[in-house]
Amino acid sequence: MLRVTAPLDYGQAVLVPLAAEFRRRHPDCRVVLDLRDEIVDLQSGDWDLSVRLGWLSDSSLKSRRVGSFAQYLVVARELMEGRAVPQDPADLGGVPLVANAALADPASWTFTDAAGRAQRVRMEPVASMTTTPAAPRWALTPSDPMGTTVRRIDPGQGGHRIVIRAAAEFRPSMETTAAQMARAARIMQRKFDDRFPMLAGTRMAHRWAGHLCLSMNHVSVCRELEPGLYSACVQNGLGTVRGTLTGIAAAEMAMGVTGGIAPGFAAEPLPTRLPGQPLRAGAGDTGGLPRCSPSADRLACGAPGPWT
Repeated sequence: MLRVTAPLDYGQAVLVPLAAEFRRRHPDCRVVLDLRDEIVDLQSGDWDLSVRLGWLSDSSLKSRRVGSFAQYLVVARELMEGRAVPQDPADLGGVPLVANAALADPASWTFTDAAGRAQRVRMEPVASMTTTPAAPRWALTPSDPMGTTVRRIDPGQGGHRIVIRAAAEFRPSMETTAAQMARAARIMQRKFDDRFPMLAGTRMAHRWAGHLCLSMNHVSVCRELEPGLYSACVQNGLGTVRGTLTGIAAAEMAMGVTGGIAPGFAAEPLPTRLPGQPLRAGAGDTGGLPRCSPSADRLACGAPGPWT
């Protein structure tokens, strides 16, 4: 058994996924996570490992630095209404502070300018908290399934990143060339720069392409296909939300859960097929898109052919 204690927010964001991976590698070892912000007594013998964020005080225990964190002083826009915008660290003395009581001296901040000169400012906390909640996961999904989707991932999902989907094309071959990827990357960068001018020029760290699967009536395939085989597919461009929901519903069906969200998906009609040729592929300079079709906006971004 491996017994680990850690702060609540860090444990949820980082250690929980790591514990799952540890169990996969060492199935015979049970993991116990105690996630709380109080400092526990490791010498009591109840814990094998403690993960703590902050500055190490004098201790006879062995420790190892495994990472670092940054502190930011931020302000709500509403708070500054009617106030002069601080131009110097000394101007912060009169700004109300919500302090993190877990820090050694939460009311004292040291600022260093470009020349390396340090200036220490002490503020008066009007409230305090014992933890700094980790940044939440969030996602924005458009009403148009073919529109831009934006979501944030945390360390447990691969790092502090914002993932954006903003380009789609109809490609019957189901293959993407390097030139097509480069073109899509340029389109995505242009859309990003136009939408967020304050971040214009920020480069995407990674780019990739995938497939979208559509049904004509926008219905997912979430049901028991044959005894013991359950599906959660055909998300119609809404995988961030609908993929999660259909996955939960499929798991509920497999486990025999009678309530939950599974009955809602089971009551939906069967998905209908996309139009066949020639509506599904045009010709000439349309790049393979239908010249005239009420479903052109849907087909332009979808996977070709009927669902199976």
